[in-house]
Amino acid sequence: MKKILFYAAFFSLLITLPAGNAFAESETPAEKAIQSVKDTVGALIDAKDKNAPGESDARLATYEKILDLALADAKELKVKLLSFDEGKDKPTTTEVLWKKSRIEALSAAITYYEEEREAVLLLESPSMEEVKARAETLKDWRDKTYLPLAEEVQAFLLIEVQKKSLDTSKKRLEKVSADVAKLKKAKFKEIKVVEEKYKHAETLIADAEKINDAAEHKFRKYHLLPFMDKASAEKKALEKELKDEAEARKGAADNTPSIKELVDGSFAKVKEAYQAFIEMSDLVRKSL
Repeated sequence: MKKILFYAAFFSLLITLPAGNAFAESETPAEKAIQSVKDTVGALIDAKDKNAPGESDARLATYEKILDLALADAKELKVKLLSFDEGKDKPTTTEVLWKKSRIEALSAAITYYEEEREAVLLLESPSMEEVKARAETLKDWRDKTYLPLAEEVQAFLLIEVQKKSLDTSKKRLEKVSADVAKLKKAKFKEIKVVEEKYKHAETLIADAEKINDAAEHKFRKYHLLPFMDKASAEKKALEKELKDEAEARKGAADNTPSIKELVDGSFAKVKEAYQAFIEMSDLVRKSL
């Protein structure tokens, strides 16, 4: 009878645990696509001229594939930003202005790729040097214009997705707290271990939220600042913070964690918290 009671007390914890691997790799498909384009363009530029029959056509075909992949990536990123659901949090005027600006920038990037694709289709037997020159121009434009834009949009999406993950984690933590109280009332023999693991999970989720908040603060400081009202207190505070940081570095590089590194750190904390939940669950299962 006690075993049944233990199971009933811990049932909500067991069913709220994620099925399978709930934590996907932190590298997104968009990031993989960007890296693929970068690698292929680099390989095309660095390829040695062999003057073999069909070599020019092969390089042109490779360049066309690069454009197709890059175009698909830009369109996917634009769709993700357009369709992103802020949920219960209504976006601020600053966020609306930023989003509008970045959608326009992605639209411009899409137009660039489409026009280049059309221009390439009109080429008649281009030389290897011409294909290589086009690839170099594309790489230069991507490095200076598209990649910083894509990185910024991805940073925003990562932060927001992690916010939702944290909301889910906190709700699960509340359910687990109720389960632990039931186990304690039932005088579960491993209650001390369970309580320790619960406290550990609670701390991990709290730390994860702080880290993601730091990522959001950094995003606002480096990307949303230009869209803030000039008279706003936040704008003035962030401008002062940037000035103080620049003076402290005295020209040295910024070695603080990137936004992506911060979100990855938050993600890792949540993953570790779920591991604690699983270990708590295992303790109960062994008692059945």
